[in-house]
Amino acid sequence: MKRIWFFWLLIVCFMAGNFCPVRAESSQWKPIHRFQTNHVGIAGFLNEGFGIIAGDHHHGIEITSDGGGNWTQKIVTRVNLWGIDILDEKTFFCSGNQKVLVTEDGGATWHFLGEIGDYEPDDCRFIRFLDRQTGWIATTELLARTIDGGKTWSSMKIPKSVNEIVAVDCWDKDKGFLLDAGGTLYKTDDAGESWSAMKLSWKGTKAKGLVQAAALRFTDKLHGTALMWRKTSQTELWAMSTRDGGRSWEASTIPVKFGGIFLARDGKTLTISSINGEISVWRN
Repeated sequence: MKRIWFFWLLIVCFMAGNFCPVRAESSQWKPIHRFQTNHVGIAGFLNEGFGIIAGDHHHGIEITSDGGGNWTQKIVTRVNLWGIDILDEKTFFCSGNQKVLVTEDGGATWHFLGEIGDYEPDDCRFIRFLDRQTGWIATTELLARTIDGGKTWSSMKIPKSVNEIVAVDCWDKDKGFLLDAGGTLYKTDDAGESWSAMKLSWKGTKAKGLVQAAALRFTDKLHGTALMWRKTSQTELWAMSTRDGGRSWEASTIPVKFGGIFLARDGKTLTISSINGEISVWRN
């Protein structure tokens, strides 16, 4: 009888198209750095050595090349910064409170790009660049893209059913994904003119008031990694991977304190900026 019920449960999950993750017994993510700091908006490591802290309006942007052993302040922006994306150790972006900044020389000089978004909590904190010219950016309620390096931003349509954006990612100038706090992953192949939805069977943590409640990284339309805080008996960080464009996932939890999430472009280096000022870096 138990086998029959299990068989029918699998059929129901398949027919509903819901997220039925294969839960790993233990996380494959391993901690490589942990340190304490102040005034963190969001922190992100590209690899084991190179990392960025985008802080509040008094402390600006700091950079490390030795895994957090030493930090160098590069710029004080006078605005709070809540979003970052790193192409390489020379070119990276920061965003927040209507501002988007870029450096192409490792932080020696910075340029302000076209303004977009509003002030927190409606600022552009979700930012993804494919290369120096092509990228997507989002608030919790707005999605836009650029093909001229951020000089101008073009608004993209988002599905009416989206209740709050918590992460975006693009793997082509017109193709990418959007994750909302209600647990739905949306996919577009035409710059937001149309979207397909895949309902996940869990609900994440709301993004407003938190720097980054989730992260997405896809290397192509099939292979991707997603991270999101999930509220069960406690708040857990779930790490998931897909090889079929989000139709199925393998999942595990990461034993880390609650905080903002940054996932490097390789999908293997994870940074958590905890609300108590602790930064931890993980590798998969």
